[in-house]
Amino acid sequence: MHRRQLVTTMSSVCVILGYGPGVSDAVLDAFVNSGKFKLALVARSLPRLEAAAAKHAGRAEVKVFTADFSVPAQVVTVLADIQASLGAIDVCIYNAAATAPFDATPEQLAAAINVNVVSMHSAYNTLLPQFKARGAGVFLLTGGGFALNGAWSVGLGFQLGAAAKAYFRNFAQSASATHKGAGVHVCCMTVMSMINSDLIKDVADDAAFRVVCGDAYLRAATADKADWVDEVQVKP
Repeated sequence: MHRRQLVTTMSSVCVILGYGPGVSDAVLDAFVNSGKFKLALVARSLPRLEAAAAKHAGRAEVKVFTADFSVPAQVVTVLADIQASLGAIDVCIYNAAATAPFDATPEQLAAAINVNVVSMHSAYNTLLPQFKARGAGVFLLTGGGFALNGAWSVGLGFQLGAAAKAYFRNFAQSASATHKGAGVHVCCMTVMSMINSDLIKDVADDAAFRVVCGDAYLRAATADKADWVDEVQVKP
């Protein structure tokens, strides 16, 4: 069996691009609990980032960085800053997302497409040469159930977001097929429910799914090469 030696010590670095109180916070909890990662959190809101880091103070090294994903150049810059601070990135989780209704203005659409597509590509293309040179690297994309049926987004204003999640699935399939042989694991994590959402009324169900979701990302990030897949459907 082929084994990856990526996650063996606390020196492994994971960056969460687009940290928020939902999926990425559940992922943060799981990665901290594993005791194997230093983490970098990236979003626009510095107070939210600082609160998340403070929650895990003394348990793991969690550093925070700000970037606006509607400006793709900032993604390239923040990745350089992270590596200067923490070292080479082993796992990158792209969790940034934006949506817009069908009647959005061209400016709104352009900003959302930058977040959902252009900045994701900027992150991947920035890290890919390093991953290939080391023969190891993980790039996980947070997808969603709307990718399986865009009609589910009707009435929620998530139309463009649904299309973006479908794009993530396709991107992971093609990128995995292209670069898996070079040791680069690309996987779309198709999350089939929500976390910390007004649509979830049962606190117990929400808490249980947080654990399921975080564990799924951790398994994908640390999987042996023989077990790599290009999509994981994360279900309650």
